[in-house]
Amino acid sequence: MKLFWALPIKLFVSIGVGFMNRLKRLIWCVLLFGIQGLYFPLNRYLKGGMELKTPLDDHVPLWPIWVVPYALICVWWVVAFSWAA
Repeated sequence: MKLFWALPIKLFVSIGVGFMNRLKRLIWCVLLFGIQGLYFPLNRYLKGGMELKTPLDDHVPLWPIWVVPYALICVWWVVAFSWAA
């Protein structure tokens, strides 16, 4: 039985060592953190607009306790990036 998850790893390794040099990595990080940085101003300071609501929304509760795992995953991304870089 072949492992399907090994295929992307094999493709990445076959590209070569010089695929992601430091400059490209820095550009990608700046781009990704820049896009993520737009989250707060776009979602906190906007007034008006449309609220998309479906009938399913009435049946899915919003629990404030889920803020904790959400915040921890953001911390995890920073730690994982720091460890990988």
